[in-house]
Amino acid sequence: MNPPAKLLACCLALGGCGSDPGVTTTTAPKPPATPAPVAPRPLTQLLEGPVALPQPVRAIDFKMDEQMVRRRVKQFAATNEFEPAGFSGVRLRVQFFKRSRKVRVLQAIVPGGAQSLLTQVWGEPIRPAHTNLACWLNPQAGLQATVQPEDDTALFHAYRPAASLLGTDRQLGFVTTPLLGMEIADIQSAYPDYLLDSIPATDTRAVLMLPPTECSREPTFVDLRLARGRVDRIHLKLPYLGDPQRKETLLGMIRTKYGDPVAQRDAVVTYRLNGPKVLVADDPQSGVLSLFISQDLQN
Repeated sequence: MNPPAKLLACCLALGGCGSDPGVTTTTAPKPPATPAPVAPRPLTQLLEGPVALPQPVRAIDFKMDEQMVRRRVKQFAATNEFEPAGFSGVRLRVQFFKRSRKVRVLQAIVPGGAQSLLTQVWGEPIRPAHTNLACWLNPQAGLQATVQPEDDTALFHAYRPAASLLGTDRQLGFVTTPLLGMEIADIQSAYPDYLLDSIPATDTRAVLMLPPTECSREPTFVDLRLARGRVDRIHLKLPYLGDPQRKETLLGMIRTKYGDPVAQRDAVVTYRLNGPKVLVADDPQSGVLSLFISQDLQN
């Protein structure tokens, strides 16, 4: 074999002339493809269905405490606010009561105005005359959403219908142990959840805090006054928000519960004189009916 042929055979045997048999050559990887941009989801999908919390936080219940919320909604694990994926510009925020750390309110900040979005999804709201709120209710879930005009923020609260609050029998609807005649220690034992986030009780007063009634953002306070160490008066405020029809509805509930009035003096109507005594005072300026239930504990 002539020299050039020998050299060619040697190169082929070694994997190519001038190459190192101990080195493996590789092809450079291609750069990853840039993902296509995701189109924003329609904002109506945030609230689709009946009146309810926004989709990304529907695992929340207003009876939950902070720890449970942070476990149920991973976006709230380390913060009280997040922007849900796919909903451009939307922010969801949760607030907790200071002492119980249970959910107080959930806010949805919606670009372009929350009222128009909620109306588009849930229809025309209730518009109480005494306020500038727009209100949507889900009685089965005990949930309400409220928005002020031109506001980007919708507030979601638990609420207790006034009919449920009043009840139809001798006691108020939320009462499990009769309040009249109770001592402070008894109230604290029977109604700890209603006292925890309210003002501190004293020897002469305890205030129970319940969810708002329909279309109100303010809690319902049940003011208990004590004489000689026992509750002798209950004061419950029922807002009718300047709506004459709602006022008549509330008065109808009171008549159903206590019977027709037996006396009236100015804006104070007496429904029962004893066993216990029941009065209702109307404050048109604030749009509130005050229900007073009292009993002379000496009898």
